[in-house]
Amino acid sequence: MSVSAEISKAEMAKFRREVQQFAKGVGTTTQRNLAKAGLEMDRIAKLNSPVDTGRLVQSLHIVSLDGGYTVEERTNVEYAKFVENGTSRQKARRFLFKGQQAGIQMFKSLMNR
Repeated sequence: MSVSAEISKAEMAKFRREVQQFAKGVGTTTQRNLAKAGLEMDRIAKLNSPVDTGRLVQSLHIVSLDGGYTVEERTNVEYAKFVENGTSRQKARRFLFKGQQAGIQMFKSLMNR
């Protein structure tokens, strides 16, 4: 026994449009949620950043890349990596890691709504 189905060109075109519209909606939601998670990442990194002169915390900022599908915390302060990872004389202060973890948790929470 065989079963066959026929789909017209018009039906196929309609199906493709609906799939594209669905994908666009998912993409927009993902981008919006990543932006919110990036703000949370920035907030927590700044809260956990050690403050001596304030230069490090003031340098922290988020950047959106890949059309809104990637969010990064950045700084141009050269000593940030030593503060984050520690040295032989100073223990690590994982302010960027804590921000990243908070951002990931928020993103997961937003995507599960």
